[in-house]
Amino acid sequence: MSTGAYGNAVLGSVNSMANAQFQNMLYGDTNSLVGAATVGSIFGASGAKSGEYIKGRAARLFPAYVNSGVPALLQKANPSAPLIGIGFGNAAQGAGSSIPPPQKQNR
Repeated sequence: MSTGAYGNAVLGSVNSMANAQFQNMLYGDTNSLVGAATVGSIFGASGAKSGEYIKGRAARLFPAYVNSGVPALLQKANPSAPLIGIGFGNAAQGAGSSIPPPQKQNR
């Protein structure tokens, strides 16, 4: 399922907020939920955009159908370009999980 940049931004922010809230409850941390949502949405959207870009660049090196003399239905499609793009996009989205959310200031 592909949700695009906006959908991945929403999913990334919800995932980061849930993770930050879980850490707050389990470990007694004071992670900011808004900060976690911001980091998650930035990395979610950038992962989707960079994955699509890399997929387009990889499609030049690995075309879907190589033999133009044979109909496309009789050829096995080359999945390399979409897999490279998905892998790169997932790595870019997952890079946000290594950044801790900002801490709330106790007053």
